[in-house]
Amino acid sequence: MKNDTNYFNNQNYVDMKSKNRIRIYSLFILGMLLILIPGCKEDDEPSNSLIGSWKETNSTLSDCADPIDNWTGACSAPDCGTITFTETTVDVDGDSYTYTKSGSSLNINYSSSIIFVVTYSISGSTLIITEQDDPDDCKSVTTYTKL
Repeated sequence: MKNDTNYFNNQNYVDMKSKNRIRIYSLFILGMLLILIPGCKEDDEPSNSLIGSWKETNSTLSDCADPIDNWTGACSAPDCGTITFTETTVDVDGDSYTYTKSGSSLNINYSSSIIFVVTYSISGSTLIITEQDDPDDCKSVTTYTKL
């Protein structure tokens, strides 16, 4: 009978040891989740977002019919332009216009009958806007840095 008691006592010891391991592992996992989950928060503004203010840094005119019209220049203060995008409007040096996005194109509504289409790309804190209304016109490329 005494041997049966030792078996049950040993079995209880093993069961208790297993339960303690499970508790320790559970606490470890819970602790890791508490540390990692706040880091998974979605950014308010993605890094490739148009939203915000941009300062002109460089402009280029190329592919002009008259080569004398081609030029490249870095912008120097105070002549640099600033543009500011919200979800639905763009402010260009104090004038505000509505716009819509379609892929990499911006359709800027200058008036009810005039829509100006430009293409854009964002890389980090650099925005590049390209415009060419007509294949016979000069191609304009303006580079901005996010403020």
